[in-house]
Amino acid sequence: MDIDRLPSLRIPGFRAPESNAPAQPLASAFGANETAELVVDLLERTALLAPDVLALVRGRSARGIPVTQALVEEGVATSEGVARMLAARHHLSLVDLSDVGIALDAAQLIPVATLQRAVAVPYALEDDVLKIAVADPGNLHAIDELRLATKHP
Repeated sequence: MDIDRLPSLRIPGFRAPESNAPAQPLASAFGANETAELVVDLLERTALLAPDVLALVRGRSARGIPVTQALVEEGVATSEGVARMLAARHHLSLVDLSDVGIALDAAQLIPVATLQRAVAVPYALEDDVLKIAVADPGNLHAIDELRLATKHP
């Protein structure tokens, strides 16, 4: 599972709502560098990584590479491990979309361009509760855009 890249959403028989907005990922609520420093500082305080690995991750982050991607590429974390960490940090359950699938009624509620910008996949609509998997649960801009697009709190 690669949390940095979601598959293209193509559901047979489904025509997505139209949107003229560009499908560029939304910026995180924190700047990338602030979020990166938070993650690296936590790793440094817990002494989970050697100082040279932390320096390498910090350097890659300064060049615009997400900390999570640098950790995975350096072999110090797995994509699933990073996803579990993010889910735990935000008190959310980790959803494996290959297990739950995507419900057509849920997918039709949000324009595809909005989903691409938010890096999100709606996977269920149960009792008027829309369930959406997001790549970055700390990205408040994306969460707000999803709320506006769906009119769901």
